[in-house]
Amino acid sequence: MQFPGFERTSSSFRDPDGFILKKEGIYHRFLPSTYLPIYQLLVESGLYQQLTSEGLLIKHEETDRFNNGLLITPEQIPFISYPYEWSFQQLKDAALLTLNIQYKAIEKGLSLKDASAYNVQFIGSNPVFIDTSSFEPFEQQLPWKAYGQFCQHFLSPLVLMAKKDLRLGNLLSTYIEGIPLDLTVKLLPFSSRFNFGLLTHLYWHAKAITQFQHKHTAVKNNPKINSFSKQKHLHFIQHLLGVINSLAPVKQKTVWDDYYQNHNYTNTSISFKKAWIQSCIARIKSPIKFAWDMGANDGTFSMIPAEKGIYTIAMDFDRNAVNEHCKKLNQLAKPYISNLLPLVIDVLNPSAGIGWNNEEKSGIFLRGKPDLIMAMALIHHLVQGINLSFDKLAAFFYEHTQTYLLIEFIGEDDSQWKKLNMNRGNLFNWYNEENFKTAFLKHFDIVNVTPIPDSARTLYMFRRK
Repeated sequence: MQFPGFERTSSSFRDPDGFILKKEGIYHRFLPSTYLPIYQLLVESGLYQQLTSEGLLIKHEETDRFNNGLLITPEQIPFISYPYEWSFQQLKDAALLTLNIQYKAIEKGLSLKDASAYNVQFIGSNPVFIDTSSFEPFEQQLPWKAYGQFCQHFLSPLVLMAKKDLRLGNLLSTYIEGIPLDLTVKLLPFSSRFNFGLLTHLYWHAKAITQFQHKHTAVKNNPKINSFSKQKHLHFIQHLLGVINSLAPVKQKTVWDDYYQNHNYTNTSISFKKAWIQSCIARIKSPIKFAWDMGANDGTFSMIPAEKGIYTIAMDFDRNAVNEHCKKLNQLAKPYISNLLPLVIDVLNPSAGIGWNNEEKSGIFLRGKPDLIMAMALIHHLVQGINLSFDKLAAFFYEHTQTYLLIEFIGEDDSQWKKLNMNRGNLFNWYNEENFKTAFLKHFDIVNVTPIPDSARTLYMFRRK
């Protein structure tokens, strides 16, 4: 099937009922003629209008009709993210979104044929379902076809993060088809067996899958069998909603999750940094649409560009800190949260291309280059972490920012640097502000340099040469 002027994206090949095309930076979805009767049902049933008006499904426009199908243009997602980059709260929100859509679909005579976590994206803090071709006619005699996939993509990782360790969410980058239920069961504590919801959906699920396969065949061969009424389907989804809603991670103490409460930042220095970032953004005359805050922790400084209408990615490797950031955003009723997306990204080991041919899920640096990077109190951790030189750091930021860099230099007399450098001898005797400036001036011009009062820290605003 040829589409002159359009490029079919490398990640769009799994669904026979629709695929993604790109033209001049705009993404479109093509629906083949074989799927159009279901698409019409989606529209004529009122489900499309209901879901889009409630912000659950991405809106689209019908762009062009062909003999072999329909081209639709959805609202564009500012930044694509993946489940292994989401916090516990984000994955939970995506799971609840999926179940709520399934419930409303059943009421309208439709059903989700799949329940992949990759069908959900976030616009700021708001999850939205993006796969318009994921619906099919509801068959009340059959169990939910996507139940197993839902458990692997959502329930397994959520339970592991809640009952064991938030870091087990990283397994989603290894198991992009969802975490196998048998592995989940092996990793969970024995006490989980006494939770009826988990017992039902995890421990008994392998057996249920086998029973489902036999039952599916029997129902297909004998339409008179009606063991799954519409009401039973709705009760089943309600039960799953209850199970997901009940999950919450045990509070885990990590090194950085309360960084701004228990480290050497005073309220005065935090206020000073906020004011400085605001002044730097204000002095930029060219439009700034996209920013990264690297090492964002709980998003204390990420909110500043977001409040200015700049779409901001708040990156941190600490899952607990990112989760607390997401929970905090969910409690705010401010418009700017649609401009702020927290993600679990380890700068020292950032998301790479994975999946088929390492192209199905793009690496973080292939999803758009920011106009502005913020790196507050970050680079001394990168130096100490893997012995990165100033030259490597300067080249890294030069490569990944379009124009501006706001960066904080932590001097060698700072208590945090001394703490990190304890028992390291002369390994970092090259670490000083003069060498920092020499390395960064190879790639950037200084726009502003401001010491933080009563500290050994200095704030730099650089512009890319």
